[in-house]
Amino acid sequence: VVNGPGEAMHTDIGITGGGNNTHQIYIKGVADHRLKEGDIVEHLVELVEKRVAEIEAE
Repeated sequence: VVNGPGEAMHTDIGITGGGNNTHQIYIKGVADHRLKEGDIVEHLVELVEKRVAEIEAE
């Protein structure tokens, strides 16, 4: 979790809070998609597991 887009640019996976119960998800420092509040934890776990698999495959 980061404060905003500036910090998110330095993350493998970042999330910023947003209005209207949505959050911006950043992948490798780039805004990738928005997520409605509710399934945030499950979604982030999936993203982290995917990234771990990518790193292990390198």
